[in-house]
Amino acid sequence: MGQREATRELEKTRFLAARVRPYFAPELWALHPVYREDFPSMSCDQWLRLYFGEEIFSLWTAKEQVGVLIAMLYRVNLNHYGRAKRIRAVPEIWQLASALDVHSLLQSDGLPLPGNPVLPQHFGLPENKPVEWYYNILFDNMGDKMPGADKTVPQQGDGMPDIPSPEDGFAGGCADGESYDFEAGPPPDPNAQVQMLTADGQMAPPGRSEDDVEGLRVQVAEKVKGCGDVPAGLSRWAEDLLEPKANWRQELAALVRGSISSVRGNDNMTYHRESKRNPGLGFILPSNIGQKVNISVVVDTSGSMCDKELSQAVAEIDAILRDLPWCDNLVVLACDAATHTAKTIRRADQIILKGGGGTDMRVGINDALALYPKPDVIIVITDGYTPWPEQEPDARIVAALTQKPTNHNLPLYAKMVMVEPDVNQHK
Repeated sequence: MGQREATRELEKTRFLAARVRPYFAPELWALHPVYREDFPSMSCDQWLRLYFGEEIFSLWTAKEQVGVLIAMLYRVNLNHYGRAKRIRAVPEIWQLASALDVHSLLQSDGLPLPGNPVLPQHFGLPENKPVEWYYNILFDNMGDKMPGADKTVPQQGDGMPDIPSPEDGFAGGCADGESYDFEAGPPPDPNAQVQMLTADGQMAPPGRSEDDVEGLRVQVAEKVKGCGDVPAGLSRWAEDLLEPKANWRQELAALVRGSISSVRGNDNMTYHRESKRNPGLGFILPSNIGQKVNISVVVDTSGSMCDKELSQAVAEIDAILRDLPWCDNLVVLACDAATHTAKTIRRADQIILKGGGGTDMRVGINDALALYPKPDVIIVITDGYTPWPEQEPDARIVAALTQKPTNHNLPLYAKMVMVEPDVNQHK
């Protein structure tokens, strides 16, 4: 067939995809085709470069070609690659989790994929869960076959197949942000004086910037909102993207800043403590202080907290690590009616959440107060259906609620923020 004929066939596929799913048209025509000889598949990277070979046009039906194309755009719009980087995901496990998420959506959307695409039921798992939910389950069962499964979960270090395939759940860089052999790496930087070349010594093909991709997401979301017949998950994604909630993380950061404890250091000066180097000249020199804060996060792991809320809790703890650089000590406690784990963490992948029983956040708060060093701030991530300490604890309490406060008996001493779902974290 050759490159010219294959490119014409690809244009037909894009045109058909734009007809059957018109809301994806802005991204479909923004894709930059990159022909790969002897490449019997189709894949996309995070810069919207579409890799394809001529064999797919004889191996796959036209509808299957459209299905693969739309599956990649689902991954782009749901920001699977950004979410993978955020938690430093294991590629072998994340690629599969991404496929389970997206293939569930495609199934409800009525779009076919070639061969026998991997689905949640192949691993004994339910459909329509967030990608992080699938990832956590698969990660905990690496190398094993779960109950009711016909497939074994891959292991870290197994590596990826050479060719992307819906049957293997491997989709390339659009799923995890990694660079694979058939991809071209980062696109040229127009502001760079020296450009990076590909492995074969060529200039990398152009791609879309992060801002471009975000702008295209908005265009797609606007078109989804204007269509009546779209999958429920896609409709919720568009609504969240176009109607963003207030940035509760900024509100939380402001609350925590008010609880910084002063310690000896070299950052600021204070007259509350006399300098030891006072020269005795009749006036007082200030001493140096630094600033740090000890934070404990009590995560409600009771049975009333759904998987989506627990995934969101992990994302918010990751945001604390990233956005509050003056957090000197962060301890995460998993608590239902008892504290199951209490662990100092530096990365989100160190979080251990156990529970599933009744609800009593007083236990987690009391256990946090018994820690050394004692926390300045205790953040309780909960749906709110819990008793609270009657007396104000000897630490500032921030209640990060995952549900709207209807019947919550929140005490006056607790500062409340609403944890709004992150559009890049959930569908």
